[in-house]
Amino acid sequence: MPNVTDQCFIDRRGHGQERRSQDINYKRRAYDRRTKTFLYERTIHLGDTNLFGSVYFARYFDFQGEAREEFLKYFMGNDLPAFMAQKFGIVTVEARCQYFQPLFVYDQVVIRLQVPVIKRTKFKLSFDIQRKPKQTCAHAEQWIGFTNQLGKPIPIPSIVLENLKKHLCSSS
Repeated sequence: MPNVTDQCFIDRRGHGQERRSQDINYKRRAYDRRTKTFLYERTIHLGDTNLFGSVYFARYFDFQGEAREEFLKYFMGNDLPAFMAQKFGIVTVEARCQYFQPLFVYDQVVIRLQVPVIKRTKFKLSFDIQRKPKQTCAHAEQWIGFTNQLGKPIPIPSIVLENLKKHLCSSS
């Protein structure tokens, strides 16, 4: 009889999967279903800081961008290849950041991202940038819109809207 660890698991579609595979989906823990909050963790590095050792103010917008890109990959799920093949642009219509506390090199940071508003042509992302454990250092917001190949604003594409609606939270 073969060793159990040498056997494959069969999923619902009948596809075999090597049990000892290193391909583990860690993104399952990156989303809080109860509050509909996407969580993006990162460490502050020397390149993020200024001469005084605190995070340079423009880097907060870079952190928002990193979290936004990871959220895009997460919420589009299996539709990501079809989404990437589309010929529309994604634009940041508006961005703002309110600072409460400084961040320093090697701080562990969690960026909590929510979608509080979806309109016809744009949607709002809300970010809380927190030093672990739950010390809010900044709150930020972005409005994201879409353009056609000519750069003209268009309604949110249906492939995006259907996936985005699942993450709409009730509070901002």
